Amino acid sequence: SFGITLTPLNNLAITIDAYRIDVDDRIAVTTTFSPLDNRLSADGVTTIGQQIQNILTANGLPAEISGQYYTNAIDTRTEGIDVVATYMLPTDNFGDFALKAGYNKNETEITGIIDNPAALSALGDIEIFDRSKQNAMTTAIPDSKITLGLDWTLGGFSANARTTRFGSYTVQNATNLAADYDVDPAWITDLEIGYEISEALSVFAGANNVFNEYPQEIAAPGATTGSNMYNTFAPFGFTGGSWFVRGVYKW
Repeated sequence: SFGITLTPLNNLAITIDAYRIDVDDRIAVTTTFSPLDNRLSADGVTTIGQQIQNILTANGLPAEISGQYYTNAIDTRTEGIDVVATYMLPTDNFGDFALKAGYNKNETEITGIIDNPAALSALGDIEIFDRSKQNAMTTAIPDSKITLGLDWTLGGFSANARTTRFGSYTVQNATNLAADYDVDPAWITDLEIGYEISEALSVFAGANNVFNEYPQEIAAPGATTGSNMYNTFAPFGFTGGSWFVRGVYKW
């Protein structure tokens, strides 16, 4: 990694960080192995699904369930850059302001995948880490992130507003390329106000996702079971906006 800090103005600070992170034997969740997989297995007689059922029952598990597990499956390389700027603006009568802006851009690639264990290799054409699982670690992540924020304090009062732009990304299906889809960028805004009643007690109220944004809906080919209406990779969740009131007591 490499970073620099700049102060071009008295009240302005800028940090720039570039990095490369290599991870070997990274823990990841495998492909979902389904008893409904009707592809022919390596023996040329039974299906892969039937062979998966045999593995499940041999280990005391119901034959009707699907299975996946966590394992040290992949090697990855992540490269990116972070830029953060903060401008402090004190005033005599209107409080103190802090204006913040941030930008992140990074990319992750898979540099290695472990071989199938013997029990899976014997089944035939099956991958321990299929394209949808690889996608979850690489291109199903926003390609960039922009944050804009404003903090304000005056006496015991405080307020902050933050809006974040999550960049576009692609969601891939395990086997059906026609079910792949692109997700558009989204802006999410959070607000909070607070008041310090005493040195020990403060109260706050605000909203997360104040404009009640929802993720992009899944296209019909990608929603075969009807279980997910929204893209579950969305970095801001799929429950819309929420309001809150909280208190902080220190002793």
